[in-house]
Amino acid sequence: MKKLIVFVFLLCCLSGTAFFKVGANPLFKLKNVEEVCFVSESEFVYADVESVACGDKFFNFCSIQTAKENLEKFEKNSDAVQFYFSEITVEEILQKLKADTVESYSSNGIEITLGYTPYVQDCVLVDGKKVNVQIASTENGVIAGFPMILTGF
Repeated sequence: MKKLIVFVFLLCCLSGTAFFKVGANPLFKLKNVEEVCFVSESEFVYADVESVACGDKFFNFCSIQTAKENLEKFEKNSDAVQFYFSEITVEEILQKLKADTVESYSSNGIEITLGYTPYVQDCVLVDGKKVNVQIASTENGVIAGFPMILTGF
């Protein structure tokens, strides 16, 4: 009976985990964030959020400040989150997030880096390796998606 209680307790704790690990998470402390996009199955109807429907997904755009203020609500309903940066390098993002590079490649003039950071819980498998951050760098800026970029580059 004790084992069952412990199992149920652990299951409840695990099912209540958030998309992002809390504590010293530097994700929402990154510099030069121009915009944040939460990808969701539902439209976010909040002040200062612009929602764009595309197929069965909504892309909910807001400022970093709005994202921080509403993070608990937003992350519960999100499949992914993306950050749009100015004046930052891929290396700076990887360093701040303590991310390991899984793979890097170039496609149509876009430098793409796949990595894994301990600060994001959701991940996808790419060639059998865990990936929870995708970063695309172009001449117009940098986009980082967690676990992947879903809006395009």
